[in-house]
Amino acid sequence: MTDLSHPKIKKYLAILIFSTFLLHCSSTKPHHGWGEDATITPGLQRVGQAAADAALQAETWIPFGTALLIALTGADSDIQNWASQEFPIFGSQTKAIEASDNLLKASTWIYLTSVVITPSGNDPPSIILNKSKGLATGLGAIFLSQILTSELKTLSKRERSDSSNNRSFPSGHTSAVATYTMLTNRNIEYMRLNPYLEGSIKIALNTMTLATGWARIEGNKHYPSDILFGAALGNFIGAFINDAFLGRLSYNMSVNTYINKYQQSLQISIKF
Repeated sequence: MTDLSHPKIKKYLAILIFSTFLLHCSSTKPHHGWGEDATITPGLQRVGQAAADAALQAETWIPFGTALLIALTGADSDIQNWASQEFPIFGSQTKAIEASDNLLKASTWIYLTSVVITPSGNDPPSIILNKSKGLATGLGAIFLSQILTSELKTLSKRERSDSSNNRSFPSGHTSAVATYTMLTNRNIEYMRLNPYLEGSIKIALNTMTLATGWARIEGNKHYPSDILFGAALGNFIGAFINDAFLGRLSYNMSVNTYINKYQQSLQISIKF
């Protein structure tokens, strides 16, 4: 096992956590605390809506569709062979494997950090209760993602590109990081950040999922379709379990328009 010793990984992790903390401190509290709406009996309508929303998210259908396209066109082996021989990003097989391990650990700590700093109530008892419910939901999503990934590996019996075993499909590293990333992204929504800042953080976190998957390819452990399906699976499970059992923050947003006939201008104001 490796640790978070690589300077670039440590710097990336520190920037993400510190910036998220600062933005959280300057944000407006949500109307509902994170974990407040958690339930073990969400009902069929809420479960169905959560499943549909999770499947239609770009983080789910884009990697899933790309995985199918690569598999159907036969480009899987060509891309893997090129990446594992040229090492365009990480420089070597060893560094790529270490990077994937470090990114997995980093995503774990970033998620746990988001659990701590996400607004969950106005007094200690409610904060502790809500965070406990929120964390339990997140751990359930992580556990389910790991179980499904393991079962699919057993069923598919796809040999790894380095021929070490037949548990290549889907990528466990990628599905795990994708689950952590989706859960963290959902938590960030409760911080009521500036939309541009929130979007930037989510892009950075999603990049971690992509980087993890690519590192597994350069490390000669997976084919592209393995990591793409893993990303889709992790994203889907994270979003589905979170939205079904924990709920997703609904923004109370109002949009007002005003036409100034003297200045011949249209003014639009958005309030959260």
